[in-house]
Amino acid sequence: ANQLDRDRLAPLHYAARGGNVELIEGLIARGADINIKGLNDITPLHLASKHNRYAAVRALLMFNADIEAKDTNSNTAMHYAARGGNEKICEV
Repeated sequence: ANQLDRDRLAPLHYAARGGNVELIEGLIARGADINIKGLNDITPLHLASKHNRYAAVRALLMFNADIEAKDTNSNTAMHYAARGGNEKICEV
């Protein structure tokens, strides 16, 4: 569940980017690292925020995703949400 692919993303990154809450929950139940860092140190929470996946953001936060995690450019998930105009996510 924590293996990175050739794009340096784990299954949890893809589930978060796609907003698939059931898959997120299943992967975490199977031992996926909620704060796994992929390409440029992005986490699943970064991707869910960037792609405006509100339900995925909430699910990740319920499982204690690190809201302060920074990518290689020092961006947090809230930076991604704000840049994308995702106000609802910024309010979480």
